[in-house]
Amino acid sequence: MLIMVVGVALIQQITGIEAIMYYSNQIIKAGGITDTNTAFLVSMIMAIWKTGIIVVAARSLDERGRRPLLMMSVAGVMVAEMVMAAGLYLEQGMLNIVGLFIFVAAFSLGLGPITWLFCAEIMPVEVRAKGMVVSVGLNRIMSFIISDTFLSMVNAFEDLDKDIGGTGTKNIGQAGVFFHFAVISAFSLVFVYFLVPETKGKTLEEMGEYFERLAAKYPAPQGDEDEDDGSPAHVVLEELEKP
Repeated sequence: MLIMVVGVALIQQITGIEAIMYYSNQIIKAGGITDTNTAFLVSMIMAIWKTGIIVVAARSLDERGRRPLLMMSVAGVMVAEMVMAAGLYLEQGMLNIVGLFIFVAAFSLGLGPITWLFCAEIMPVEVRAKGMVVSVGLNRIMSFIISDTFLSMVNAFEDLDKDIGGTGTKNIGQAGVFFHFAVISAFSLVFVYFLVPETKGKTLEEMGEYFERLAAKYPAPQGDEDEDDGSPAHVVLEELEKP
């Protein structure tokens, strides 16, 4: 249970949202839009766009469920970061902006609003406070790490480019960072698929029964019994709905 909660809380940050929010003007300018007023206008429109998508997500939570929206969100973030990396590498301002808007939409659709709702819904009352403290604390620590190391990562990719002979690309640093984030997002999508269950319409008792069945069906390895068939965890939750 704690692995799921902490995992989702960390995924919200390791996919790069703080880098986008804190350095959006620099990212926009690096893509080829050098006018300060234009870059600021794009940032303002992006903030309004983000708010609108959050409203849509709030209306969709109980219709589509948490798990599908979370998977769509992580997949969208991955695609957006690949688009941004391409836009920065090719110095195509519009392609970069398209990637930014896709990222904000994808994040606001799932990772933004669903993370804390999922963490609260999946944990029993008796451990919810401690679980939230751990997940929020790690989330904030990761937020600090991403925002504080973004420029260092950009410089690291630029130095790596020089060491291997150089591509002559102006924005290779930022392009490399967002490609790196896209790879992390791909692994995050795998984590969500295999480990994150649906919590829509489930009571705390049902979630408790889910974890009991999960522990019984896939027990921890003991002695030489170390085989695991790798089945998705949500299969057990689906069995709860069977008569």
